[in-house]
Amino acid sequence: MVDVNNPLGFLDGEEYVAPKSMVQLHLEGFKLAKLDMTSKSDPFAVLYVRSTNPEKPWEEIGRTETVKNNENPKFVKAFDFEYAFEKMTEIRIEVYDRDSGSEKLADHDYIGASETTLVQIVTSPGQTLVLSLENEHKRRLKSGFIKINAEQSTSAQKRSFFMDFGVRLPKKSQKRHKLTISRCRDDGSWQVVFQSEMVRALETSARFKSISLSAQDLCGNDESKPILIRLVGEKEKSLAETQTT
Repeated sequence: MVDVNNPLGFLDGEEYVAPKSMVQLHLEGFKLAKLDMTSKSDPFAVLYVRSTNPEKPWEEIGRTETVKNNENPKFVKAFDFEYAFEKMTEIRIEVYDRDSGSEKLADHDYIGASETTLVQIVTSPGQTLVLSLENEHKRRLKSGFIKINAEQSTSAQKRSFFMDFGVRLPKKSQKRHKLTISRCRDDGSWQVVFQSEMVRALETSARFKSISLSAQDLCGNDESKPILIRLVGEKEKSLAETQTT
């Protein structure tokens, strides 16, 4: 019989702990402002969460890689969060145009920023949220947009996959190549989770460094999900691809 005064069956003094899951965020920019006169921007993104320190209200969580000469970058770097619906996690994303190898943000051109919450991202249709970037220093600048893709995993398993890749190339292949690995999202779209360095071909073959990817990164801890392996040449030209699980 259910106790109407304690319908969930907790013992006196026992605190209810809401279920938690892991959420992984991937970022994409599009129609980013062109701040360089002679070329497109070299964007990278910085992700922050709201802190309790009044002197430093935003705590940096991490940065994406820099994507060269691209106003519509799809960043490979992912950000992992522990998600509980009742917990308010405020997020800020800033986008910059890289001007040098410096790690000081002041040394790069600021494109714009957006703020949201983890709950808003996860509860958006398809767990995808698109936000306008705003530049508070240049109000008239059309900074562009940031797209946030979220994927949840309730599995606590921590497995890793180790992979080696060697590719046989056609005789008239391009001189430089890279590999990308993408996992299939629930909506059927592909999310890039790994991108190799550009490798120079040796006659008719190319050898890439061994890699290790966690099961969370590779397939969201669901080994039945397909992954897409793509060989990409210069100027992002897709040369060959295959799917597997």
